[in-house]
Amino acid sequence: MAVNPRNNHQFKHRLTCVLTIFLISVGIFSYIYLKNVSKPGTEAIGCRQDCATVGGGNGRYLNILTLNMLHGYPDYLYLEQRVDLIASEIRKLNPDFVFLQEVPFIKNHDNFVTCLAEKTGMNYVYFRANGNLKLIGFEEGQLILSRFPLQDIHFTELMPQAAFFEHRVVLHAKTETPQGGIDLYVTHLTNGATEINKAQTNALLEYVEKTATNTAVIAGDFNAAETTSQIKTLNAQWIDSYRTIHPHDSGFTCCVNQLLNGDPNSFDSRLDYLFISPRTNEVIVHDAALVWKRPYPTPDGNLWASDHIGLLVTLELVTSE
Repeated sequence: MAVNPRNNHQFKHRLTCVLTIFLISVGIFSYIYLKNVSKPGTEAIGCRQDCATVGGGNGRYLNILTLNMLHGYPDYLYLEQRVDLIASEIRKLNPDFVFLQEVPFIKNHDNFVTCLAEKTGMNYVYFRANGNLKLIGFEEGQLILSRFPLQDIHFTELMPQAAFFEHRVVLHAKTETPQGGIDLYVTHLTNGATEINKAQTNALLEYVEKTATNTAVIAGDFNAAETTSQIKTLNAQWIDSYRTIHPHDSGFTCCVNQLLNGDPNSFDSRLDYLFISPRTNEVIVHDAALVWKRPYPTPDGNLWASDHIGLLVTLELVTSE
């Protein structure tokens, strides 16, 4: 029986339309998925007050700690052990504030954000920088732990992006201490192209200058050596707390060559900083020390808490009479 050419043409036309609609749908779905598989959060989460069990501090000095804790995606090497080591050291050092970068949320693992807050007995606020727990089972971001209540939480992405799936953010909170109000900022800038890192640094500087109403502490992994123009720009505006106390030490904070039995001499870069922007107070830096600078003995060997070394700063806010 002969095939009607018109019917054959209609069939091909319908098939073409169905395939076109299917491919467009797949493309739209893929675009939406890729846009959401790694992106900053839309809100900060945490327990901003009434969760701290560590008391109100000594009143005169503020002790502030910062560390890039290394999420270790996708292998998460020794992560549970390292979180325990980090939390234990925080309890031992008893700081007023802790700024952590690369804090992970992982599907089918402990909630390391609340775990760190509960083990240290501090209020906390967390903001996602990258990943998406619901879509890929992983995300990471910035965390502020505080002895004092946290207020007026804000955040922003620092542009430009270094890569499609890479986002760099700053998390901002205000708090009141016995010495007065203070603005807290934690960030982690790109380790990609120098010019993009420089632009993100400038974006951070502008954001702090626009939003800080009190003396500000800005800490994190800046992924830039102090000889770079962007860190020199920050030093012209802010106080480099570690250099105030140690003008000639290397101050290397990055990075050990491996977490287990890594070489202590492999640290060769200073990338982690705690800057101070005095506004409503004169700021006196009393001490600055590197912490987590040695591995911990374990049954498997000597384990580093992170590939970075942390920084602990003691400062005093002096109110003008």
